[in-house]
Amino acid sequence: MSNEDQHAPRGAPPAQERTGRPASVPGARATDAATSGRARPSTAGPAAPVPPRPRARWHVLAVVVGLLVTPLGLWLLGLGISDLSPLTTGEPALRGLLWVLAGAVALSVVAAAGALGSSLALIVGGTVWAAAPGLLGVLGVLRAEPTATGYVTDRTTGTLDLLLPTGFLLTVGVVLIAAGVAVHVARRAGRHQERADAALVADAVRRGTRTPVPPASRLTAHLASTVVALLLMPLSLVMLSRAAGWLRAVDEGEAGWGSDVASLLALLAALACVTAVMLTAGASSLGPQLAGWVMAVLPAVGVLLRDMTGWSWLDAPIDAVTRTPGSLLLVTTDFLLYLGVVTIVGGAAAHWARRHGRHLERSELALRAC
Repeated sequence: MSNEDQHAPRGAPPAQERTGRPASVPGARATDAATSGRARPSTAGPAAPVPPRPRARWHVLAVVVGLLVTPLGLWLLGLGISDLSPLTTGEPALRGLLWVLAGAVALSVVAAAGALGSSLALIVGGTVWAAAPGLLGVLGVLRAEPTATGYVTDRTTGTLDLLLPTGFLLTVGVVLIAAGVAVHVARRAGRHQERADAALVADAVRRGTRTPVPPASRLTAHLASTVVALLLMPLSLVMLSRAAGWLRAVDEGEAGWGSDVASLLALLAALACVTAVMLTAGASSLGPQLAGWVMAVLPAVGVLLRDMTGWSWLDAPIDAVTRTPGSLLLVTTDFLLYLGVVTIVGGAAAHWARRHGRHLERSELALRAC
């Protein structure tokens, strides 16, 4: 019995029933007083690091877009340049340009999936629908297997018969694959740049500096990308025209000894040049986009002026260019326009991938700061 129960009136209920609290135990108050002054140890551990965002669904979506939309874009581009080509008669240039614009929009969807999702959209689409069939077409020519359709184009194939055995489609595939690699590099570079800028800002805050930290200059990257593109892209076109002329001669059985080796070496040199140009987009997309616009705009302007104005003075420079072996295919099939659009799209994808990488890193830094 507690002390309170001993001093309570006779017949009164126990202290626990009167107060609603358990009766005091001797020594309990001393224990509570001794422990009340000590802080209870915290059971919460250190804050867990923010896990990286899963990107599996973006990879899957990019592969699906690359497999489904890339062939549509390439076919629409081929359809457009077949209407612009003088090898097909009676087709207005305006309709061809509309098809080219439609193909550029379709390829822009693939580029957006690569820039904002995963670079696999460009890599898978370029490999499956351009590089692989283009390589098979070139190997078929070198193995003395004549093409079934020759070099006649129509609106159902969209100049595919010209692109396959000449190495043109292989070049487009290599450009798309290199653009995918550049997109991956540009996204990582954007994240690194955002992380470095955040470290500079944090250091300025610790030192109490109110002067804003200027962003790192990218002038050197822009100049290097532009110089590489303007030097290597014309060289790649020269080598590609030589390779196309030799491959066509080999396919028609008119080439002499060693032409297959010469065409293969010229094609490899052209592919190396376009790959180097597109890879510079990982540092700066200015060079590839500039080269793409030059290739896309000049042939389009020439075709429009020739078809819509009928100026005869354009015939002389065109004839001078087409006398170069293989250049006839570059001019008459408007492949420069085709390659220019693909190069522009790849460069734009690298540009937006860099910006998206900065956005991702900024979001993750904000989550870590919470």
